Amino acid sequence: MAVFKTWVKNIFREIADPDRDVEITELAQLIQGGLAKHKRSFVLTEVLGDRSFKQSHLDEARLSVYEKYLARAWADGRMEASEKEILNWVAKCLELPKSMLKKANLEAARPRFAEALAIAMDDCVISSEEESHLHWIAKTAGYSLHEFMMEFFRTEGEQFLNGVFAASIEAEQSAIDSLDELIATAAKLGLPQEIVLKTIQPQAVRYIEHTLADAKQDEILGLEEEQLLNQLLKRFVLPKEVKSYISSELQEFHLLSELKRGKLPSLKQPSGVSLKAGELVHFHDGATWERLRLLKSGPSTDVHKGFLTISDSRMLFSSSTRSESFSYGSIVSYDLPGSVIKLQLRGRPMQRFVIQNGSKSPSAIFECALRMANQLLTNQDEKRRTRHIPRDIRQRVWQRYSGHCAECNATEYLEFDHVVPVAKGGSNSDANVQLLCRNCNLKKSDLI
Repeated sequence: MAVFKTWVKNIFREIADPDRDVEITELAQLIQGGLAKHKRSFVLTEVLGDRSFKQSHLDEARLSVYEKYLARAWADGRMEASEKEILNWVAKCLELPKSMLKKANLEAARPRFAEALAIAMDDCVISSEEESHLHWIAKTAGYSLHEFMMEFFRTEGEQFLNGVFAASIEAEQSAIDSLDELIATAAKLGLPQEIVLKTIQPQAVRYIEHTLADAKQDEILGLEEEQLLNQLLKRFVLPKEVKSYISSELQEFHLLSELKRGKLPSLKQPSGVSLKAGELVHFHDGATWERLRLLKSGPSTDVHKGFLTISDSRMLFSSSTRSESFSYGSIVSYDLPGSVIKLQLRGRPMQRFVIQNGSKSPSAIFECALRMANQLLTNQDEKRRTRHIPRDIRQRVWQRYSGHCAECNATEYLEFDHVVPVAKGGSNSDANVQLLCRNCNLKKSDLI
């Protein structure tokens, strides 16, 4: 769009001001000749004489002459004191406004600064000597290093910081160490910490997503993994909605990991729920009971909205239209598709309980409580070992899908998934591992 606007502007200028380029060239030649001839006695008004011209054309001609001297001074990559003195004299002779001078000096020094910065950042660390050289370039252009860096940052800085951070991560350096080094480097360049954190936000989100997906792959959240993710959430500045979603994901993942270890959450007795002596409550929240009845006229489903309570010995459903208790001993079989609990009870058809908040943790709590009650909860270490996907495989799979779901291209709630489940003989090779978002993973589970 910017290129199109420039093209339209140039076309309009050619039509409205056809003599512009010719007059600017003539004025520049006149001024250049006057400087060469009169030197220290140069006076702009005397050189122009009674020639008629547009003021805008004169402004561009003056700037053009100054830029030639400026390019000559920077030709060898350095500007000597004598060259700086000549530039100041030319600027004074041409009566250039300070704003015009400042912009011209910035643009001339920008490529020198970029080159020096690239050399300095070759090892991702700026030495005191390199810092001094950058200070010198900025000062030569009439800026402090902080001022120059802020101007430079508006165009090249964002790409520069993102590149440095990404390179550090790819070099297997921890994100926290990379961030600390980047902040220290940026401080030398005069960039505040808040600007650095905001700039690398997209990279940080992607990195935390990757770290979370890595932790999820074996379905157990280790202490080091949890500490790292909490550190990342605390250290990086993330969009509010992203931080909220990752925090909730981490909280649920922690709960699911504890359940796999046989550790159930304990809640206070919910108001209005009648419990037996010593009965422990592990879950209580809103749910819908889809009660299937087999009538002579055919199957019929009644829908009741209320609350589902999971304890250490039974499951209770309470509502204003229907309430009932289901002991774990009466359950013949069950199925847990996502946020739904399906129960096959002795002598009764299949019953469905849909959790209102859409979380899959209630289903996991129910399964853990049932297995604990039936004394069937076993050590998960063997399962964890067989399902564990090596780090190099996870890295290749993540790069193959560029951090997107293989099915719907989503970038959130990502999980490493075995194309052929381990239980059915699937291996941990990269050919059998894909990246799926939670929704697509659940859909796949429903089809298996």
